[in-house]
Amino acid sequence: MKKYILNILAVLCVSASSICADAMPSQDQAFATERLENETATVSPVSTGISLSVKADKTERFYIFSITGQLVKTVDVEAGSVQSVELPRGCYIVKCSYWSKKVMVK
Repeated sequence: MKKYILNILAVLCVSASSICADAMPSQDQAFATERLENETATVSPVSTGISLSVKADKTERFYIFSITGQLVKTVDVEAGSVQSVELPRGCYIVKCSYWSKKVMVK
């Protein structure tokens, strides 16, 4: 039963992200991309998990939550560096002091 509910949540997660991306006008997409490039902390999916980077002058703490809300990992990334975090396949919510973002590891 638990696996069935998690599969439904994963499908809803993917559906919601594609609907939001399709609903955004092209000029807003350009603004969103520019804004993301100027952020001091970023997250991006990689083949084995996620990559966290910090462009600021101080260490940033990232919290990685499962889609069910459980804290999976806490990662401190040094200023001006990039760190990879290995995660199993699934949807995650990554939070730092600036933002919270949903990331899908495939």
